[in-house]
Amino acid sequence: DIANLQHRHHEKEIIDSELAMLLCNCRGSDFKVNKDNTIVYIFPSTIRQRLRVKWFWFRVYESATNRIFPALFNGLRIFLGAFLLFSLSLGILLLLLVSVYKRGNGSGYRVLHHHYPIPMLWYFGNPFFRRQRHHQSANSPQNSSFFDDVFEFLFGPNAGKYPGPSEDQRWDNIRAVIDKSGGVVAAELIKPHLKYDVFEEKESLWMRKVVSRLGGEPIATDEGDLLYLFRGNSSTTPRDVNELIQGVFVENRWKFSSRPIKFSLALGLANFVALILIWNKLRSVGSTEMEDISLTSFLIALFGVLKLPLLVYAFLFLLIPLTRYLLLVKGFNHFIEKRNRYRRYLQDKLIKDLKDPSSSASKKFKRANKIALSQNNV
Repeated sequence: DIANLQHRHHEKEIIDSELAMLLCNCRGSDFKVNKDNTIVYIFPSTIRQRLRVKWFWFRVYESATNRIFPALFNGLRIFLGAFLLFSLSLGILLLLLVSVYKRGNGSGYRVLHHHYPIPMLWYFGNPFFRRQRHHQSANSPQNSSFFDDVFEFLFGPNAGKYPGPSEDQRWDNIRAVIDKSGGVVAAELIKPHLKYDVFEEKESLWMRKVVSRLGGEPIATDEGDLLYLFRGNSSTTPRDVNELIQGVFVENRWKFSSRPIKFSLALGLANFVALILIWNKLRSVGSTEMEDISLTSFLIALFGVLKLPLLVYAFLFLLIPLTRYLLLVKGFNHFIEKRNRYRRYLQDKLIKDLKDPSSSASKKFKRANKIALSQNNV
């Protein structure tokens, strides 16, 4: 753990840290320091067997990550879409058979459509709806399928992963700022690139993470200002102020979906309404009146067995997207936009302060430039 926290810049130190980590992972290992201050690592005789076991479990994890998990994910994606089609087909077919069925002794058909209208059947049979669906699919930015649309309607783009930018990209931006400044920076240059610590007022708290991760150290100037020296990141000479203040860390907003949602929403609503109607109808009429129709009896029995899973699925199919919309799109995006606005405010304030020669930020920038030039000369 200590070796992971330290920022290594030289090949020898990297090798020593990797050996130290290997030593920590091998029980019964030890090391000793010779008289010439060289470190000798002593591993147990079973080190090769332990490494083979670790390699085996690593291959198992790699195989599960690259093959098994994607297959399970694809199977879940197909199952959710197929179950929606099955549930909707069963509900609509039962509604049709129950709404128009033959009564005893050939006395005619009893039509119940005036009590239980089925507007969703017109909706799906509407040719305008079919043309609109085809138009949306043709203009879709991705080669989407029905299963992809349903899965993304439920869980959103990338299955709910953070929209980015990633932590690696954020730290790369911080390293770029440090490199452009010659390896010596003031805290004001780093703060517009922070994430959740952007509202923290105490400089020592949020700069501690930057210093520990990038291998920096705080230095105090003669005027009492605090600067931060990163010896391994001074790849360039100090640059102009305008080059340092270009760019700011901007968090991406959560998206509800990157695909058309009207078709999936219509299917979900139709499925929910159809199941509720057929459930209420079977409770009021019962299945004994339709025992002479074998197909209807079979479908009613099937619905009785799968009634709870079908209703739960239909309810969750609408509840999960609604929760995502309220929590992520309306909730988290508010805080993301608040942080983005504050970072832009810090950047504008920094630009204004650096252009003012009498401001403390401008003076700290000049002192950091002098220290960076002296470090490069050395």
